[in-house]
Amino acid sequence: LGRKFILQPFTSQTPASTLTGYMDANGNYVKSPFCNAFTDGLVFIGDEFDRGTARVTTVTNSAISNGVVTFPNGETVTAHKNFAAIATQNTYGTGSVGAYVGASQQDASVLDRFVFLWIPLDEGLEASLVGVHDVPSPKCDLTEGGRFANVREILELIQRFRRIVEKRSILNFEVGQRTTIFACAMHKAGFGKRWILECALQRYMPLEQWKNISAELSK
Repeated sequence: LGRKFILQPFTSQTPASTLTGYMDANGNYVKSPFCNAFTDGLVFIGDEFDRGTARVTTVTNSAISNGVVTFPNGETVTAHKNFAAIATQNTYGTGSVGAYVGASQQDASVLDRFVFLWIPLDEGLEASLVGVHDVPSPKCDLTEGGRFANVREILELIQRFRRIVEKRSILNFEVGQRTTIFACAMHKAGFGKRWILECALQRYMPLEQWKNISAELSK
């Protein structure tokens, strides 16, 4: 994409100061990589984001959704217009699963800040990494599933989705205003129904649960 970025790995021992920076013994503010990305308009990539603890990852909430952060030196800063945040992880942020026993369960407020995109193994890329260049990568159709008629249709769908989630008392799953904002932004960018439903609505909801709700939504 031609974007400059900062990659910050996360572990269960990553402190909040990794994101906010800190004041040293002489009273000087030491900026963090996250702060640099936020103020200079870089892409911040939180690698292994689900390895960080919820008490640390929630520090990113205001920065990502509101574009405003107050750093330890007392300065309140507005995000550069080109700042963007990406979290890469092996789980959906709901705790350890399968072989990923070190993954932490993230707070719903953190998960609500992201659009989720499951990226399967690209066998074409895999082949090219070992010098085999005739294996094709899978095609990607961003309009898959057809288009919603307009944002009103999306709004009404999400409001119905929210009522179903509330009726079923599904815990640790947030269907807030950001869901609507993200879904409509994807629609305006040209994405089809498949991508909007999967990335902005379903997100980290278990597949079987999503299938049941989808059936109710289609009635």
